[in-house]
Amino acid sequence: MVRMMAWATGVVLVTALGAGAGPGAGSEEAPPPLKPPKHGVYVVAHRGAHEGIPENTLAAYRQAIELGVDFVEIDLRLTRDGEYVSVHNSTVDDYVTGGLT
Repeated sequence: MVRMMAWATGVVLVTALGAGAGPGAGSEEAPPPLKPPKHGVYVVAHRGAHEGIPENTLAAYRQAIELGVDFVEIDLRLTRDGEYVSVHNSTVDDYVTGGLT
């Protein structure tokens, strides 16, 4: 799984979670310094602001930014056919009703 954290200003950090991967893996460049939190502590919108909006959608990410969060955490997963999707769980079972046929 890949975790992406985007500052509301548009800077993106991507971290691959797995053996041998992580911040700075294979890179000599240091990540940019964090800006001070807007609210005294960093406010992170995990999956975006998803009250009344489907989580892990552009609408949820935009709403979180409009609400003034410091970061939007985006979970990315690689599908079997090699495409990245923004979904938190490893299966779609929690996102569909009636099952797949």
